[in-house]
Amino acid sequence: MKNKRVIIGGAVVLLAALVLAYFSIMGSTYYYNVSDLLSHEPPLTDQTLRVSGTLLPDPVKEGLTLHFTIQDVTTDDTLSVIYNGSVPKTFKVGERLVIEGQYDAINSIFIGSNLIVKCSSKYKPAT
Repeated sequence: MKNKRVIIGGAVVLLAALVLAYFSIMGSTYYYNVSDLLSHEPPLTDQTLRVSGTLLPDPVKEGLTLHFTIQDVTTDDTLSVIYNGSVPKTFKVGERLVIEGQYDAINSIFIGSNLIVKCSSKYKPAT
């Protein structure tokens, strides 16, 4: 009788651990690359997600809103972004960014709510 309880308890604990591991692995995507976001079927709309890309030239600031384009690191795919918030000092053309927000597939634009500039692999002294 006592062995049965131990076996059932162990099975419940093991099942719970497996379920937690499954959901942590399935939900572990930190960000999508531009090409992954654009090619995802069905489109990833109505959910908050992160997308990464390289900042292309000519970001345009209109009041508090910033319009810019990012490019996939490995392909020529680009994504237009509208961002309304504070801009880090390291926000420069050619830098890799991660933008958190929502994708508007109808207008092919990403509406960002948080902006992170990825750290360069090598820091250079200011000149």
